[in-house]
Amino acid sequence: MLEKTGKIRFCTHTKRAGFMRKKTPTDQKPMDIALRMLSQRALSEHELRTRLLAREISAEVIDGILPQLKKWGYLNEQTLREQLTREADRRGKGSLWLKQKCYTRQISSDDHTPTNDIACLDTPERAHAALLRKYGEQYAHDDRSKRRSFAYLQRQGFSMDVIFKALARQHDREI
Repeated sequence: MLEKTGKIRFCTHTKRAGFMRKKTPTDQKPMDIALRMLSQRALSEHELRTRLLAREISAEVIDGILPQLKKWGYLNEQTLREQLTREADRRGKGSLWLKQKCYTRQISSDDHTPTNDIACLDTPERAHAALLRKYGEQYAHDDRSKRRSFAYLQRQGFSMDVIFKALARQHDREI
């Protein structure tokens, strides 16, 4: 029988009847902690380092773990960047959204996806499709709705030239 009392458990059913320490997160091996973090979400090297430091794991131990995780393929920033590119494509976001995500997650700049993957995110057709999803067919018929459409596309991460082309495309349809 096991009785829980805070951080200490009392064990009565084994040969070693007595007090046993409850396993705390700091008792786990640092590699196990890192693998558990990576199993929950794909992380960049910086994110993983920050989270491990928050768990009070020494920097020397972390420096020993990260190369091993890279060697095993669990820590790959190129794959993470490609995953973010697919997410931007799926959610209808532009290339500026992708650049901002990579910046906030501190994905290193030496790993780049091919420029055509990023360029395919910023097309007037994608911006037009995003506006159609949001506002329907008549999304830029007066000045107020044009401003609203412009702001929406900016928040979605489309570049200025693409936004202007998408709004001009709607204007050409009305004429």
